Amino acid sequence: MTRRRVLIPLNISEISSEILPVVRKLFTVDDAALTLLGVTQRPKSYVAADAGVSEIPHAAYTVSCTEEEWRAFRQKFEVELKHLGHALREEGYQVNTMVRLGDPVEQIVAAVEQGDYDLLAMATRGRTGLTRLVLGSVAESVLRQVTIPMLLIRPAPGKEDQP
Repeated sequence: MTRRRVLIPLNISEISSEILPVVRKLFTVDDAALTLLGVTQRPKSYVAADAGVSEIPHAAYTVSCTEEEWRAFRQKFEVELKHLGHALREEGYQVNTMVRLGDPVEQIVAAVEQGDYDLLAMATRGRTGLTRLVLGSVAESVLRQVTIPMLLIRPAPGKEDQP
């Protein structure tokens, strides 16, 4: 039996990892080979025109970090991705992990194009209104560019929208 090759982009947030229980429900350990794609980029500096706009997340106001902070963040990011992969392997799944640095949309699309995947599974914040206009939607941008099936989930009600 051939295992389905599933690409799972993660940014190691509570929201992005919500796709994992869904994948576990849909695929047994014998059904799927999972690739966890950790995608992150160095924070850019954003300044909101009106800091009093309640729909813009606090993280969008101003973000900057030193080279040392960025290096520490990347290391923590890689460790957390490996931890998720290890937990899935303990359950019996065949899991590969890879980390890409850069624009999330570009990196996810490139991974799809360079790999031989049957499905792209990811969580989306489901932003609407001003936050969608300002910050965009990674899931929607990816959906417009890939040619493989996508499984998208939104966070459970009550989950906070984390950057």
